[in-house]
Amino acid sequence: MDESIWGLKCPTCGGTDDLVIEARTWIALREDGTDADGSDHEWDEDSRIDCIECGNSAKVFQFQIKEDSSE
Repeated sequence: MDESIWGLKCPTCGGTDDLVIEARTWIALREDGTDADGSDHEWDEDSRIDCIECGNSAKVFQFQIKEDSSE
């Protein structure tokens, strides 16, 4: 639970596995439906992020793991 491949950790409980981010995507609207296949998406520091483990909600920048300069 200490490591995160995304560089994100819940500041409340320390969770790194059960994080959900609100991402943006572009979807083409067509007469026969959409091209929403979930492949292209993005988020930034101001996107909402939720920790499923403890229920904490914040902005992504608040979940970013800070480098410890004392090491």
